Amino acid sequence: MTCGVLSLPRGAEKPNRNSDQSSMAFHVIYGCVRATVHKTTFVLKTGAHFVVPRGEKNSPCSPSCAVCV
Repeated sequence: MTCGVLSLPRGAEKPNRNSDQSSMAFHVIYGCVRATVHKTTFVLKTGAHFVVPRGEKNSPCSPSCAVCV
């Protein structure tokens, strides 16, 4: 399991990447985030969380309307 802090300014996008050998957990502390895991895209708001299973591609981004941490 991998964890850390990711802060995205308005309109920023983290490049699509594979989670390789680790699962990754994300928790939206503030703002909203649009995330794509494999082929599914969803929007999460403050307080939400999601997990990227080991080996899946993911690409979190901050919609132009909000900053996300």
